[in-house]
Amino acid sequence: MTHYSIVPMEMVLEGLWKEAAPLQEVRAEGCLIQVRAEGERKGTIVRLLDCSLDAYLNPKLAPGTEIEW
Repeated sequence: MTHYSIVPMEMVLEGLWKEAAPLQEVRAEGCLIQVRAEGERKGTIVRLLDCSLDAYLNPKLAPGTEIEW
């Protein structure tokens, strides 16, 4: 694969080999959510796994949002 960019290669590949934080599944707001834990009962939403279609429009459940469960 060829990648043409004005960005230095070190910046393009930065973080490629870092191990990602462990993800866990929690039930909050009536949905099963995958979160990246940042404390005992806090984390950042990665994605929604099992919820109603209306939950996708809820800004409190958007990926990247910090949540407590």
